[in-house]
Amino acid sequence: MAKSEAIWLAELSVDKMPWRIDGYKLVLEANDEPDMDVLSETDFDALKWAFETSSQMSFTSRTAATHGHDWRAAELGIMRYEDMIDDAENKKEIIGYLRESAPHIRL
Repeated sequence: MAKSEAIWLAELSVDKMPWRIDGYKLVLEANDEPDMDVLSETDFDALKWAFETSSQMSFTSRTAATHGHDWRAAELGIMRYEDMIDDAENKKEIIGYLRESAPHIRL
């Protein structure tokens, strides 16, 4: 989303992102007021905890805490779908099914 990939526009129901990318920085250009009515008290508590926790972390530790094995295993930023599947007894079967079905799947 931060990379302003077009797929997120539909997800957010907007025509353009409220920021632009300037090198490695996001520059806010416009923003609507948030609809705070959609958040519960526990949502606010979770957001407060997350902000307080993450603001005390270095970039490296925050990245390690928020990015899973799939991201860490990525090569040149390309993530493999099989790395995104949680470890389970039937993981090999799931991967086999996806490889077989991939030519026929539309995302």
